[in-house]
Amino acid sequence: MKSPAAEIETPLTTLITGPARLAPDSLQAAPSAPELVAPRRRGRPVEMAPETVLERIRGLSERREGLFRVHRTHPALYARARRLFGSWEGAVRACGLDYGQIVHRAFERAAQTRRRAQRRTFVTLP
Repeated sequence: MKSPAAEIETPLTTLITGPARLAPDSLQAAPSAPELVAPRRRGRPVEMAPETVLERIRGLSERREGLFRVHRTHPALYARARRLFGSWEGAVRACGLDYGQIVHRAFERAAQTRRRAQRRTFVTLP
């Protein structure tokens, strides 16, 4: 007499080959199964691949301006990089760039801009 558990269990060959079972010692090939399609991932679709984001950041870093004010000039790229890599720093580091040096150059450039603005507003009186 079969145990109740044995009646519930499905033989492995049925799971693999479907209802037409093959004998375990048979040399016949299993019928080809339909290709499995990965289900669509939940959430918003990826608008830009991570490799594309990294290529664009590398391209921007080679400009004369570097990555100074990228959040203002390329907001979509900046937002996508933050979403994909957790932070702008993470994205820049993933490009293989030295983030500390980039920040240092940005501070220097911001200071120059402030000095220029001060010189323009300073008026000498006779």
